[in-house]
Amino acid sequence: MSRVEEVKRQAVSLMADKGFEAMSLRQLAAALGVRSGSVYTHYESKGQLLLDVHCEFLEDLLSTWLEQRPKRLDSVRMLQRFVSVYVSFHYARRAESRIVQLDFRSLDEAGRAQVSELRSQYDAELETILQTGEQRGFFQFEDLRNTCLAMFCVLQGVCAGEALPEARALEVCLSSISRLAGIPAPPQSRLHGELYVTGRVATALKASIPQDQKHRG
Repeated sequence: MSRVEEVKRQAVSLMADKGFEAMSLRQLAAALGVRSGSVYTHYESKGQLLLDVHCEFLEDLLSTWLEQRPKRLDSVRMLQRFVSVYVSFHYARRAESRIVQLDFRSLDEAGRAQVSELRSQYDAELETILQTGEQRGFFQFEDLRNTCLAMFCVLQGVCAGEALPEARALEVCLSSISRLAGIPAPPQSRLHGELYVTGRVATALKASIPQDQKHRG
């Protein structure tokens, strides 16, 4: 781990615990066991550090989806996969997720504009899924854009909560978003199936499927 990554990881821990406004670079330096000047070598201000956390999180969220976005699923299953990747990513990085949701207003104007642009790129992925599904007759919306925003409100609200375990959060998100899309929610028995498995586990599962079965259906 590089020194910058170490500083950022400790900062995320402090921000998640104390809140961005309550954390100081002096506290961060103390937690790292270094002098305050060492932190300023990497970040000129708390604001710059917060912006870096936001941008890295959103860039990683988008790249994770692009890496795992399937090419041959219908629109319904594509939407379900999008939800699954979103929930999995946010649960894997709960501290950063909390910071990104709660401390956006603490960024300066230029920082908010930069983060908003990254969010727009990710939002466009969901909007494209919905547009394609509507064109192909899978979904029907009175207002696609507002439906897209409502879906993100569901995802953010569920993943920001502390009470639900990840499997239950996924179930709630899939049920709510299916309702918004006007489609049946997937059976609970499929929540732990291949469709919702991501990352290295999904790669291993895919490799275990015989070649003549991979492109059926």
